[in-house]
Amino acid sequence: MNYGAGWVVLQESHSDAAARSVVSILSPRRSQNDVAAYVQQRYVDCYGSIEERLEFKKSRRSTPFHVHVDRIRGLIDIGHDPHFIAFYCNKILLENAVLTFHYRIMISSADAHAPEFADRKQSISIATQ
Repeated sequence: MNYGAGWVVLQESHSDAAARSVVSILSPRRSQNDVAAYVQQRYVDCYGSIEERLEFKKSRRSTPFHVHVDRIRGLIDIGHDPHFIAFYCNKILLENAVLTFHYRIMISSADAHAPEFADRKQSISIATQ
């Protein structure tokens, strides 16, 4: 079934490729800044110590967990291993416990007035409950 557009947030690990999982799926109406704030809060909640969570509450800028927003490519990521990455997807499909999402990436910015984009897709198995 096609669920349309949205933000897909994944958890990935460089040391364990099998540990890849879906963290969240968000509305396409959420801005890139809103999604970045959500991803940062979620990461701090999952991987921050209680002291780091309290510091984050006081000031988002004083945290060691900085979110990286690529405004041109539309990607958001935070962390090292594991890390969260968010994609703006123009199509999200779920079929037979496999989530497939389609998104665009910039492949060339040689001409600032006409960057080149390419369509990409990824699939991830979803554990059914």
